[in-house]
Amino acid sequence: ERVPPIRWCAVALGFTGVLVTLHPGSGRAHEAGHLIGAAAAFASAVLYAIQQMMLRQLRESTMTSDVIGQAAFVGLILLGGFMPFVWRAVPLSACTLILLATLAQTGGLIAIATAIRMRPISQLAPWQYGGIIWAMLLDLFMFGHTPGRVALSGAVLIMAGGLLSQMGPPRPFAPKRLEIRR
Repeated sequence: ERVPPIRWCAVALGFTGVLVTLHPGSGRAHEAGHLIGAAAAFASAVLYAIQQMMLRQLRESTMTSDVIGQAAFVGLILLGGFMPFVWRAVPLSACTLILLATLAQTGGLIAIATAIRMRPISQLAPWQYGGIIWAMLLDLFMFGHTPGRVALSGAVLIMAGGLLSQMGPPRPFAPKRLEIRR
C-alpha cells in the first residue's frame, strides 16, 4: 500500500510526541530503568508493526480466529519455559482483574485483526494512539497518578499525529479476494 506524504508527516509528529514524553536529555533519561523501558517500548512498537504487516499479507489465507490462536500459542510457548522460575501464586482477589485483562486483550486483538483485513494499515494504526488517553485515564482512576505537563504535551502531539494521518482525500481500498479456480 502506498502511504501518502501527509501520513508520513503525521508519523513524524507522533514520533516527536513520543520523544517529548520520554524527554531524553533530562536527568531521568540516564537511569538504567528508564532506558530499558524506552527500549522495550520501541522494540514492542517495531515488532507490533511487523506483525500488522504480516497479518495484512496473510489476510487471504487466514481467519481472525487463526490470528488469535497463533498469538495464544506463541505466547504460551515463549513464556511457558520461564514459568517454573518466576511463578508466584495469584491471590484469588486478583483473578477477576486477570480475567478482565485477558478478555480486554483478546477483544482488542479480534478488533485489530478484523480491521487489518479490511482497511489500509496506515489509516488504521493511528487510531491506536487513542490508547494513550485510556492509559492516562486508567492510571488516574486506578492508581491516582496525574500525568505531568511534559507527558500531556507529548500525548497531545501523538494524538495530533493520529488525527493528521486521517486528513486528506480518502483512498479507495478494495481487499483482495481469494480466487477459487476449478
